[in-house]
Amino acid sequence: MITRQPLYCLSKFSQACHGSTTRAGSDHEYEGQLVFAGPDAAIEIAGEIIQGYVNGEPSHPQGQLAALIDNYDRSIIEGAKSLRRVATDTVILAGKWHHVDFDQAPRFEAYLVHVVTEEGVIETRAYRSEIFDWDDPEMTDGRGFGVILRSDPADHATALMAAAERWLRRGDDYTDAASGLAALEGVIWFPENCDLPIVVSFLTESDALEAGGSAPRFSRRGGKIGDGTVTSALRVKSEEMPETGQFRGVQVIRKTHRPTELTLDEVFSSTDALGYWSQTWDQVSEPYSMFNFPTRAIGRGDMVLRKADVADAHRLMADYASEWEEVKGLTSWDSKSGTYKPSKTRFRILAVGSVPGVPQEPL
Repeated sequence: MITRQPLYCLSKFSQACHGSTTRAGSDHEYEGQLVFAGPDAAIEIAGEIIQGYVNGEPSHPQGQLAALIDNYDRSIIEGAKSLRRVATDTVILAGKWHHVDFDQAPRFEAYLVHVVTEEGVIETRAYRSEIFDWDDPEMTDGRGFGVILRSDPADHATALMAAAERWLRRGDDYTDAASGLAALEGVIWFPENCDLPIVVSFLTESDALEAGGSAPRFSRRGGKIGDGTVTSALRVKSEEMPETGQFRGVQVIRKTHRPTELTLDEVFSSTDALGYWSQTWDQVSEPYSMFNFPTRAIGRGDMVLRKADVADAHRLMADYASEWEEVKGLTSWDSKSGTYKPSKTRFRILAVGSVPGVPQEPL
């Protein structure tokens, strides 16, 4: 009987090369698909029985993945029917549980489909179904980028890891979530030659350190905290918060240290703030507020925040706020004059005493 546990963990997936006729010197083409950050997640469908898995273990029966399965149960079952060859096949959708931005709902992102026969034969292919509302086969079918290798197929995994490092080292805006957490953490490589295996290249700071390195193999402006979700990041940062900090050369108790004013850098060196809010406002509609983790150097660390006795209407119950500043260089269309005029958009920072709500249910 086969062990299915490795099929539930995308980051640990490994597929053998079976009888490839390709050799070094030939062109071996792979198409890459970027993988969102988050814990490994899988959905197994046997007949009309659906079971979720997180990091290779059954998901909590009242957890977040279970709730998603309840919402999409008919779509999941119908989707599995189209993926099977015979009714007795078991279908496993392997992917990631992704939740890195506070203003977006958590979701299951599928990347691989494993079809397992009663005899234990496994067929694996790319996920291109439309089971969930956010699935977009047209977008993922091209997979975005490719690599051509002329080395021995036995060396492809190493070469593809290096290619994945180059893609995730670029530091483009899309590699980070608005929260400051890493939005991406790997690449799946789909070979054009079906004799070659699908290769998964996962790049995380923890993997680099476990391999004996003194620092991550690639640098990224964002970072992975805990399991890579915002819920885990808040918990981990709270648990790791030192009891004391430093404020202008004086040791202080973070939980109670509340001076009249301090800079954003001092917020994180002397208070128990887990992050900060950035807020933009066009002075017409409600301000747009985004919670950020200080996972990278803060560009406005010298910004002064002041404590107020009375919170204003948009303060989000935070203890400190900077002054509203004009966002220079922005223009907006004025329909009356038919011209672009300087925007009235303003910006400020809020911190201390306020964090966004996140799902508390286990996965």
